[in-house]
Amino acid sequence: DIDAELENDVFMSSKITNYLSINKPIICETGLESPSRELFKNSSSIIQCSHDGKELYEAMKYVIEKKNQINYDDRKEIIQRFSLDNVIADLECAIENTINKI
Repeated sequence: DIDAELENDVFMSSKITNYLSINKPIICETGLESPSRELFKNSSSIIQCSHDGKELYEAMKYVIEKKNQINYDDRKEIIQRFSLDNVIADLECAIENTINKI
């Protein structure tokens, strides 16, 4: 999964939601302080790296060496966060917080 090569980028790849349900390692190439870094920080099945060639190589090497030892259960919580009900609840909360500040 490849995000933009920008620090503090607010966008993330739209394809990631499709990748999460497949039990294969994900290498997430992303900038520092990105939403991907925050969302996947506790996932051992999603290996994060910058756009640096050496980091990308190390992530690929790790996946090849550990592919049979990776547990994908850590994705369940992330997948749940993307469910329609949770997205709606988060949006409602953000709207309420905005209204309360007015």
